[in-house]
Amino acid sequence: MYHLMRRPHHHGPFREFRRLLESPFFSDFVDFFERPFPATDVKDLGESIEVTMDLPGVNKEDISIEYNNNVLTISGRSSVENKYEQDNFFRQERYYGSFNRQIALPAAVDYTQAKASFQNGVLKITLPKTNAGGSNRIPIE
Repeated sequence: MYHLMRRPHHHGPFREFRRLLESPFFSDFVDFFERPFPATDVKDLGESIEVTMDLPGVNKEDISIEYNNNVLTISGRSSVENKYEQDNFFRQERYYGSFNRQIALPAAVDYTQAKASFQNGVLKITLPKTNAGGSNRIPIE
């Protein structure tokens, strides 16, 4: 008798919406907008601060690094192409545009002694610590 009184179980109008949210396309779309671009690590190495930034598809000439009053600003233009294949589905994505990250450093640094390198899409900046502030551009070797 209980089964006659139960409401039929159906997913209603949200079934397709939920399916869309759980699809690989939407999860990649959400991941792209939820993660900061470009991905950046800041490490305190004792005598220096190391900033590492992932910049796949970016040319060295399109990157600008500036230091002003304990804030490191990294900006540039990106052009990234990703291709995914899954089953019979093929997807190609391209991300174009500019980026600008401002990073408050955990300690004062001597920007005149800063070293920056760019290899395999990874920007690495090493900034020796000091007690002085200032501002200037940091060249990439």
